[in-house]
Amino acid sequence: MESKTQARQPQLFQKEWYQQVLRCAVIVIASVLLLSCGGGKGGTVATSSVAQSSSGSVSSVGSVSSVGSVNLQGHITFDNVKPKTIGFKALLDYGDIQSKPARFVTVELLDSLNNLITSTQADGNGFYQFSVAPNRAVKVRARAALNSANYSISLKDNTANSAAYVLDGSLAGSGANAVQTRDLHASLGWDNSVNKYTGQRQSAPFAILDTLYDSVAMVLAANNAIVLPVLTVFWSPKNVAANGNFNEGFIGSSLYSTGGVVAIYVLGDEDDDTDEFDVSVLQHEFGHFIEDSVSRSESIGGNHTIGEPVDMRVAFGEGFGNAFASMSSNDPVYKDTGGPGQNSGFYFSLENNNQGKGYYNEGVVHAFLWDIFDTNNDSPDTLSLGFAPILAAIMADNFINFEGFATLYSFISALKTQQPSATAAFNSLLNYHDIKGTDAYGTGEANTGGVAISLPIYHRLSAGQSVQVCSNNNLQEYNGLEVMRFILLDITAAGNYTIKAQRVSGITPSNPDFALYRRGVYSGARALSTADSETWTRAFSADIYALTVVEASNTDETDLIIGSRPKTGGLVCFSVSLTRS
Repeated sequence: MESKTQARQPQLFQKEWYQQVLRCAVIVIASVLLLSCGGGKGGTVATSSVAQSSSGSVSSVGSVSSVGSVNLQGHITFDNVKPKTIGFKALLDYGDIQSKPARFVTVELLDSLNNLITSTQADGNGFYQFSVAPNRAVKVRARAALNSANYSISLKDNTANSAAYVLDGSLAGSGANAVQTRDLHASLGWDNSVNKYTGQRQSAPFAILDTLYDSVAMVLAANNAIVLPVLTVFWSPKNVAANGNFNEGFIGSSLYSTGGVVAIYVLGDEDDDTDEFDVSVLQHEFGHFIEDSVSRSESIGGNHTIGEPVDMRVAFGEGFGNAFASMSSNDPVYKDTGGPGQNSGFYFSLENNNQGKGYYNEGVVHAFLWDIFDTNNDSPDTLSLGFAPILAAIMADNFINFEGFATLYSFISALKTQQPSATAAFNSLLNYHDIKGTDAYGTGEANTGGVAISLPIYHRLSAGQSVQVCSNNNLQEYNGLEVMRFILLDITAAGNYTIKAQRVSGITPSNPDFALYRRGVYSGARALSTADSETWTRAFSADIYALTVVEASNTDETDLIIGSRPKTGGLVCFSVSLTRS
């Protein structure tokens, strides 16, 4: 089954006393609005097609004469739907709609002109409170955003000029009593009598945030010193599984992207593929964000299916995303709902150790990581280490600054450094999964994945030497195991060097391309259209660089498009040389 994919990159406190007061609460009607993203205090409503709620009623308790202000308080909640499995399908259980607190969301107090008076954060029960002058007309707004010293996550609509999602209560007077309660609830908009969304899907942005909060909490519990970059999550009912203009909703898939703005895009097209309640999908993409933010992420994206041999960078990145999702929710079953009524998606279990073998298999990667994390030890798993050592390994210097690529091999090497006493247990798992490489470079790997040209994992090249590498697309176009080859360039002295690839056998005309990386950082590429050869002269510092070599026609993906011109590419071998200029 194919899971959602990463986009290709250019590469608190709680007061107990309020509970008695809340028994008298009358819920203020609320509606989701889109707020323009202009600066300054408050903002204007960006769309007139979504009406504000009516004034509604509020409850007040006690006299204000002794306190001189009103304690305005309440709960922010939202409707939530859980994915479940039936038979071979994953679906959303609309028969069990649950009200959940909107934990730690931003809550704002606005005046009659929508100007911001003050703001706060809800607590872990969705409770908020403000101190307000008596008899003042105010409105409570819940913003779909999480903010702390360690993270900032906000929900916006990519199809409405990046307007922010907010939940507005009615404008009403604060009264003249000591306590006034205003609760806001974001509704689902689903009608079980017709099995359709018939109302505004208010709860979706808050459900997404709540899911991501679980992931943030897991990360910070493992390392509370982490400060994450600002993250924007774009969701819209118009976001569809078709490629095109993201601003029009054609996002292709739920995905993590570093193009332009660091963001996660989430599908919302009902009866086809919605992901706002798909915990696994959301946390998978957030896993890519964590990997990219605190470590290094080098997956080249593309199609990926569990059990299929793919580029080792893709296998590690996608396997990490799957495992991160299950760790965040403490659920080994990954669920992705979809189809008419959101009732015909797929699922798989990370506890299933029979999803193929090899370092090139994302199923192996996620099973290995889950076995390290979980407490349910089943042969050959004897480990229950939790998330902290996994996070420490991807943040370790020998992982981040490794000369090669971020793969299962470099992760295992860093993990063994962090947890030396568990080395034998790690090796037992690796042996079970038919992974023979003994170090960060995969030295000694004998599992070809059925593709002889895939080994060795890295070729090595010094000035004055040449090596032969081959590229093919027989298994899978673009990111299959046999498409790209990896060479470590040992530059012992700074200077200008020339890399040359010359065809020696296979399809012709061929078109070899290069991409260069220095300890995980993209350093440039050479992709001219010279038939059967490529030459690249450039300056190098003394270091070890990682070079990818590929036949361009094995990455153009024309064979994936039905009705396109005939399939291109095929097996071709190049002699790659390095000379000092």
